[in-house]
Amino acid sequence: MTTETLEYVMSIAILKELLKKKLINEEEFRKIDILNRNTFNK
Repeated sequence: MTTETLEYVMSIAILKELLKKKLINEEEFRKIDILNRNTFNK
């Protein structure tokens, strides 16, 4: 089981909202998610 920081969980929620509103696409979502995962889950 992975432990994720609150900041990372919140970033996912924000990204999902941006995706829903079509402000970002799936590819951008994945790229940003990888960056956030590496930044917040150290």
